[in-house]
Amino acid sequence: MNSLCIATQNSNVMEDLFRKIDKIHPERPNTPQVHPPPNYIKLQSIFQPNFEILTAKLPYAEINSYLEGDTLATGVKLKKFFCCPRGGVAVTFGLTGPALAMLAGLAIDYAMMTGHRANLQSMADAAAVAAAREIPIANLNPAIIESVADTFVKTNSEGLTGLSAKTTVVGKFSGVVVDLQLKWTPFFAHLFSNKVTPINVTAEAVIASSANICVLGLNEIDSKAIHLDHDAVLTGKNCAVYANSTKSDGIRVDANGLISASLICSAGGTSGGNKAYAPSPTTDCPKMDDPMASRPEPGSAGCNFNNTEIKDEVRTLSPGVYCNGIKIAGNADVTFSPGIYVIKDKKLEVQDEAKVSGSGVGFYLADDNVIFEFTENTSIDLTAPVDGAMAGILFFESRSVSQGRKHRISSNNAHTLLGTFYLPRGILLVDSKSPVAGNSAFTIIVASDIHLLEQPNLILNANYSDTDVPAPAGLTGGRVALVK
Repeated sequence: MNSLCIATQNSNVMEDLFRKIDKIHPERPNTPQVHPPPNYIKLQSIFQPNFEILTAKLPYAEINSYLEGDTLATGVKLKKFFCCPRGGVAVTFGLTGPALAMLAGLAIDYAMMTGHRANLQSMADAAAVAAAREIPIANLNPAIIESVADTFVKTNSEGLTGLSAKTTVVGKFSGVVVDLQLKWTPFFAHLFSNKVTPINVTAEAVIASSANICVLGLNEIDSKAIHLDHDAVLTGKNCAVYANSTKSDGIRVDANGLISASLICSAGGTSGGNKAYAPSPTTDCPKMDDPMASRPEPGSAGCNFNNTEIKDEVRTLSPGVYCNGIKIAGNADVTFSPGIYVIKDKKLEVQDEAKVSGSGVGFYLADDNVIFEFTENTSIDLTAPVDGAMAGILFFESRSVSQGRKHRISSNNAHTLLGTFYLPRGILLVDSKSPVAGNSAFTIIVASDIHLLEQPNLILNANYSDTDVPAPAGLTGGRVALVK
């Protein structure tokens, strides 16, 4: 029974009835009550459990006479209204419903606000890191750095209205601050606090250290992410060799191999003995994030060229999408004009005594069927673009391909490979018998795995100021870290 029903039985109607009864008979009668009249039964059903009080005040006849008036009808109506279960629920809900709805709205507002803030903070953090990584290659142009953050936010906020972004380069190009603001409409929360909307978040990323890294093995779970065997030599001049593998032999050197660099660091361990390393390696290093993870992949739709095969010819190729690969053989002499070459369906293959050269060129390896392979007697002379979508990148492997595909450099005349090899899913295998990349101002390798076999000598310079080709942020001039 609801509280309004009880109130009806015990308050105003009863008090009104008592007042009228007391007015008629101010003193309580002493005669016993017998033969209750029909209206007494009605009174009993309406005002139970208080009807005993009435019987102690009046004889039945007096009560019956009084009940012939309006009070009985009024009591019946009130009781029917307030004591009806359906009416009670309706009245109770009518009074409490708005409050419950407001509480539900506030709970939803809080959940939405918390979700929006978390998503915005993650977006701001990633945008600040991506923009800060561009600082070394932006040529002190803040517009380039700001556009990286703005593009990142726009790409990752599709369908989100009311969002605005502001990017600021801080210090002497030492960091980036990204401010995001989201204007949204809550249900009720704005009625209680004006701080609910808009939502504001800030992220700041700075260049945290000055170490140059020329080799980064991204593979975190397998042994021998960086592996040298059979007199192989890897030389990092003024740069570090770094492996993310947490295995005890994440970096492994066998059979008189040697790694020489300014720093040799493994997230796990190393094997091969101290004579295999100069200086002695550092183990249990923190893993290094892929510094190029935010770089967008070039488009690969359509075909500009199909089944390109060149043998014993002098040819100049143009940038574009090459379906079914590129094969250069015999005594061919091929020049790649500046631009981006998207290779699809089959590998980029240079064999026999063919020669290839190109300045300002980048090769995008678009699918599982595409690797590059330079055989023993070929001549390779390639330099990455200065600007554009593949600025600083010589080879860019799609992040969606299968893990563990092998790209191979066997050429004994591959002295100039200026730029970055970005093979996030692939293995770079070098097994030439002559020095590789030694004439390049710089060469950087970011790959899942790096293997040197059968006496190669891979020379990785870090003379970044000797060329206009930019090196990737996060690998040169310092690592990027979030500070706010």
